[in-house]
Amino acid sequence: MSRSNPQAKVVHPCTTWFKWNGEKGVLEYYDKEAKKRVHLPSFEFTFIHLDELATISGYNEKRKCGIVSNEVRDSRTEALAVKFFNGEPIANGFYATIKDTIHAADGQFSTNIYAAAKDKDGKMQIVSILFAGAALNAWIEFSRKSYAHLTTQAVQIVGVKDGQKGSVKFKTPVFAFKEVKQETNDAAVKLDLVLQAYLVEYFKKTNPGATPQHSAEAPQPDAPEDYNQLPEPPPAPPESDDVPY
Repeated sequence: MSRSNPQAKVVHPCTTWFKWNGEKGVLEYYDKEAKKRVHLPSFEFTFIHLDELATISGYNEKRKCGIVSNEVRDSRTEALAVKFFNGEPIANGFYATIKDTIHAADGQFSTNIYAAAKDKDGKMQIVSILFAGAALNAWIEFSRKSYAHLTTQAVQIVGVKDGQKGSVKFKTPVFAFKEVKQETNDAAVKLDLVLQAYLVEYFKKTNPGATPQHSAEAPQPDAPEDYNQLPEPPPAPPESDDVPY
C-alpha cells in the first residue's frame, strides 16, 4: 500500500458477513467481540442487492474445520481454489470438474450476495449474505424471475418455509420485494461504487484474465437448464401501504 496508490492493498468493504442457517431458519453472523454466532431477532431483514458471486462453503465435521474458496462470477470459466480453513488444499479448477471432490469434503456450491443494509443506527453499510443448498435454490427461484426488480427495489426476508429431503429437515427463506426511498437508493449506489472498486482489485489478484461483467450478466452455474439469464419484463408493482425502506 502507498499514498499514491491506496488500492494496492485490497481492503474488504463489508462490515458484516451473514449466513443462512437452514436448521434454525435464521440469518446468523459471527460477533467478534462476543466470540459467538448471533441470530437475527426476526425474519424481517431488508437489503438492497448490489452484486453476487459464486464461491464454495461448508464444514467438515470429521476435521472440525470450515471450507472456503475464492469468489468468481462464472464457475464454468473461472477456476475455484477450494481449501480447508486451515489452508490445506481440497481442489483447484472449474466447478464442474472438481465438484465431486468438493462434495466428498462436505463443501457445497454457494452464492455470496453483496448488499446494502441498514445497521441498528439506520446507517447504510455493505454486508455479505451467503446462501447454499436449499436456501440458494430459494434465492434462484425468487431472483431468476425478477432481475429487473433487483435494480429498483429492496429485498426482504419475510419468513421461512419448511422443507424435507429424505430424513433431513430444513428451512428456507421466503423473499419479497419492498419499495425503496430515493435517498436510500442513492446511498446504496454510493456503496456499490465502493464495492465495485474493491472487486476490480480483487479479481486482478485472484483471476487476472477474467473479463469484468456485472452480476446480471454472469451466468448462475447451478441453475436449472431452463434458467433464463435475461430479466423478464417486470409486472406492475402491487399497491402497498408499507413504509418504503
